[in-house]
Amino acid sequence: MESKVYTLKKALKIAKKLALDLVEINPKATPTICKVMNFKNFLYKLKKKKFKID
Repeated sequence: MESKVYTLKKALKIAKKLALDLVEINPKATPTICKVMNFKNFLYKLKKKKFKID
């Protein structure tokens, strides 16, 4: 998906349509930077990577 500026309402519609999560990446940026992603899958991969290193 390409990077574009959307309103919060539109971004939430896109995430819902794709059955994904709207995750805030940088709240201090103007406009706030968010990403549409599968957050549970992201956490799973992060946890998996952490255990591989240890």
